[in-house]
Amino acid sequence: ALGIDNDNHELDISDYVNDDEIAGYKMQGDGPGDEEEREMPLADTSGSLQDSLLDQLHYAQLDELEQSIGEQLIGSIDGDGYIRR
Repeated sequence: ALGIDNDNHELDISDYVNDDEIAGYKMQGDGPGDEEEREMPLADTSGSLQDSLLDQLHYAQLDELEQSIGEQLIGSIDGDGYIRR
């Protein structure tokens, strides 16, 4: 009805099978080995949450009052991570 001849529109799948040989298409791995063999880096657990937060607070360029407020808030964090009195 549309004047399209479907008999001449056959596709040869072999024309498309090796398309992943395009340079840069595939992701490069980190190195040899399977993903299952890679070790996941672990976070440093040598210090407490308060120690880590205080270190970060001291890197911030705060005035004396802001620094004191930050230290008070960090000191009020309980073991579950909530701010307590």
